[in-house]
Amino acid sequence: MCSQPPRNLDDDWRIDECHKLLELIDSNIPILGISGGEPTLARNEFLSLLKHAKKALPSTLLHILTNGTAFEDYRYVNEIVQLGHQQILWGFPSMVLPLRCMIITRKFLVPLTE
Repeated sequence: MCSQPPRNLDDDWRIDECHKLLELIDSNIPILGISGGEPTLARNEFLSLLKHAKKALPSTLLHILTNGTAFEDYRYVNEIVQLGHQQILWGFPSMVLPLRCMIITRKFLVPLTE
């Protein structure tokens, strides 16, 4: 969904492409993977994409690969919950704190298991 590694360029066309692709995918597909870069960084666009996926593929499980750092903002988490999408599986690259921190280049994060 966005450049990896993050770069100072306009990635909006990628989101537009994702919306177009949602309309082309067979509505009976059981699972759709979403990754990036980091898909949650494009907050409003990501929410719009989740809303569109819920409408276009209501019975499709969305498997979203994320590092989870955007979920430190509880308002953002609440916005995702308010969409009411019941078919989301969140994938995290590592639940082992030192490895997870290395992957996302952060010095310290509260483990998601706490």
